[in-house]
Amino acid sequence: MNLTIVYVLICIQALGVILQLKVWKVRALLSPGFYFSIIWFLGGVGLLVFHSLGLMVEYKIGYIDELNILISFTGLCFILFVGLYRGKVKDNHIVNISFISYFRVFKGIAVFYLLLALFVFSTEGSGLDFTTARENMHKTLENRSFLVGYFRLLSLPLSIYAGSRLVMILKGKNKVRISIYFYLLLPLIADTLFSFTEGGRVAMVYTMVMYLVGGVLTLPINFNFKEYKKIILNALFFALIINSAISWVASVRTIGGKALAKREMIKEKLGPFSFTYGAIEYIQSSYVGYQFRRVDAVDETTLGYGMYTFNGFINWQIPFASRFGIEKSSIADAFDIYYFNQESYDFKRNYYYVTHSNYLTIIKDFGFRGAFVAIFFIVLLSHILFVRIQTKKNIKYAATFFMFYLFFNYWTKSNFFGSLSDSVMNTLYSMLIVDIYNFISKKRS
Repeated sequence: MNLTIVYVLICIQALGVILQLKVWKVRALLSPGFYFSIIWFLGGVGLLVFHSLGLMVEYKIGYIDELNILISFTGLCFILFVGLYRGKVKDNHIVNISFISYFRVFKGIAVFYLLLALFVFSTEGSGLDFTTARENMHKTLENRSFLVGYFRLLSLPLSIYAGSRLVMILKGKNKVRISIYFYLLLPLIADTLFSFTEGGRVAMVYTMVMYLVGGVLTLPINFNFKEYKKIILNALFFALIINSAISWVASVRTIGGKALAKREMIKEKLGPFSFTYGAIEYIQSSYVGYQFRRVDAVDETTLGYGMYTFNGFINWQIPFASRFGIEKSSIADAFDIYYFNQESYDFKRNYYYVTHSNYLTIIKDFGFRGAFVAIFFIVLLSHILFVRIQTKKNIKYAATFFMFYLFFNYWTKSNFFGSLSDSVMNTLYSMLIVDIYNFISKKRS
């Protein structure tokens, strides 16, 4: 493993975080590049720590270097575009998120979502036995009702709205009933239960990120830190809770003396930054998965030219089609180019259970050299969508977030499987459910 590349990666991602904050200030929390840089900064640090302790799985070292080069180039692209179209967003401009007209509408959907999470946790979960829940995760998801799958994505619009509403309340000087805060936290509570059901930590983390997305759109770019001290303290408090939850789940899932000793070694090496252990350990696994999947899941002689990376745009089906006997009715099925981005989770391959990052599908599509071109344009499009969502004055429909969210999600989950390979329409359906319910509620009022 080339340590020089790792150090370069860490420097690029650190610079990326600094520039995002300098140019976009609080709106950096809305930028896919900001989260991307944090994720892979921690990944690079973890790589150094694991390597120095002899704990890094180095199966094909050249592929670790390859992944680090692609990550570094992506970071450079985000740096290159960081100031592009900055002038289109005024410093004092805030976005009014109003795709839910009445708070009672939000309460109704949020309570339903919490009840759904409680039902799933009680029927599918293993309590707080996260090890068993994690081992059974794929079986659990396969047997889960398709209705739960659709409603599961309600978290996205609910969290964006809740984050915006929380910031509006904290900005105001009027006292608000405690029950209002409780209702606004229901999406986060529900997704925490979903996380526990699946023995993971992902849902609660990305729900918190969606709260931030809604919140920062409701703040001006140049807001006064002293004036909004209450908001900052609350955000830091919740961030601390989420990080503690991540580390707690990781520690509970750890089994055996060797695993415990490994965890303590890593924490000792991290010193005062041991609180990042959970996140580093999580991101680190992508390096392992990439090495093995690069060998057994990539054929560079037969490239997909976008078929793998963007399969989610063509593999969607009409909702409930299977209930009417309509199977494999998607465009991808019609042309026999359907791709399941977790195909390697076959219980047979080495480290089949480990994520491999979105770069694997990019390589499958464009090869190593072509990957640079693809990354350049995907980053550019992601940045344009990031700027465009900020120029809105009033967002009346949850579906307005659709395209922004797809590419935001792609980079903020870049250490996973590549979210654009999944059916992207499922995300839109959740937004449309909220928009339709809100429309009906307004008609009845």
